[in-house]
Amino acid sequence: MSTTKSNYNYNYNVDVVIGSQLGDEGKGRLIDILASKYDIVARCNSGGNAGHKVIVGDKSYAFHLVPSGILNPNCIGIIGNGCVIHLKDLRKEIETIQNTNPDNKDTNDITKRLYISDRAHIVIDAHKEADAAREFKKSCSSNPKSVIGTTKQGMGPVYSTKALRVGLRMCDLFLEKEILMEKVKGLVEELETTLGYTIDIIQVMQDIEHEIDFYRPMVIDTITYLNTAIKKESRVLVEIAQACLLDIDFGVYPYCTATNCSVGAICSGLGIPAQCIGKVNYVLKTYCTRVGNGPFPTELLCELGDKLQVIGKEFGTTTSRKRRCGWLDIPMVKWATMINGCDNATLCLIKLDVLDTFEEIKLAVGYKMKGGNGENGGNGGDGGDDENGVYDVCGFPSSLETLAKVEVEYEVFDGWMTPTTDIRDFNNLPINAKKYLKRIEELIGIPIKFVGVGAEREAIIQIA
Repeated sequence: MSTTKSNYNYNYNVDVVIGSQLGDEGKGRLIDILASKYDIVARCNSGGNAGHKVIVGDKSYAFHLVPSGILNPNCIGIIGNGCVIHLKDLRKEIETIQNTNPDNKDTNDITKRLYISDRAHIVIDAHKEADAAREFKKSCSSNPKSVIGTTKQGMGPVYSTKALRVGLRMCDLFLEKEILMEKVKGLVEELETTLGYTIDIIQVMQDIEHEIDFYRPMVIDTITYLNTAIKKESRVLVEIAQACLLDIDFGVYPYCTATNCSVGAICSGLGIPAQCIGKVNYVLKTYCTRVGNGPFPTELLCELGDKLQVIGKEFGTTTSRKRRCGWLDIPMVKWATMINGCDNATLCLIKLDVLDTFEEIKLAVGYKMKGGNGENGGNGGDGGDDENGVYDVCGFPSSLETLAKVEVEYEVFDGWMTPTTDIRDFNNLPINAKKYLKRIEELIGIPIKFVGVGAEREAIIQIA
């Protein structure tokens, strides 16, 4: 047996913030709160289709690819190899963040604290065009419901060209022009097949060359950087974009994103070993929302849903699309916590204040299906039919056809009918609000650490 010791003495120094619903949970808000405790904040997946909004005083910062923890002046920001980057869009995002409060020396030049993986793939305009073309084609087909409802930011096409091994990466920006041209040509030829028309390769090259000097200081080997920092006991907070139920493998496929949005993305999207991962911070709303198409078991297609949408200001950060609204879905959240882990985990529930004027609040606690006898087909049925042929659905259905048919079992709670926006102590919350939160904690089996009661940075209740 070898007695050789590893050169790396890893500790559990890498914590994560992850969405446990269908996206738009308010992850950026928690990241902004937690970032002061970390040396590095890192993004491990996705691209400009993601959206976080952080409100600090009278300033509202919109993040898409830049780690939102960068507002902490002592944090280094990392955009990992699992991310995809539209050069012009990211530059615009960086400049917008810096110009949001130009007098603040902590944010007026974040490029000095932002590093981008040399292995991250590049999104070109043709990726976006291919994304939009595919959506349009589906909308004109005999089955318009097949439209995914993407943000048209090119995510599906860019991850496709990555898998086809014709992608362009950040490290390619610094190659000799002739070699870069050949790589761009290979990518363009693949996208032309999808689009059905010729792409101006000269224009693509000019767009890329225009951005090279801006990105040159930021592009590094982030994998070595992160692992060296972890070895030196730097604390890392990872932002996982989207949410577990939008994961390409574990989510509501095909109405999902094009990448992995689970804890495993930390390893594949940042090059960090699994044994480094520590606390998992789950973020969820006190109700549920989603954008795009696909089944939504607790959706409220009535005045209550409209009320949630209006009070909660449920519009997408990236697209401004109206979000569909429904009651909090515990089976959905438990699926996310099963995949990503329950040990050393906490819950952050936001937008409790949105429910302040609801006389009655429902909480989805289970799914049921009619027609047992194995018809569930591996979608989580426990085989326990009742006399009417109704069975409980365990797990989360892989088939969206099954998900669309589930009957939701609810528990009903009395509302508290009083404002919570100025409350900062859990004990001061209305009794009915505490009952609702305690029941959520009990059903999920993970302690609540934070409760959001407003959009501002300080509108948060922290539970010891």
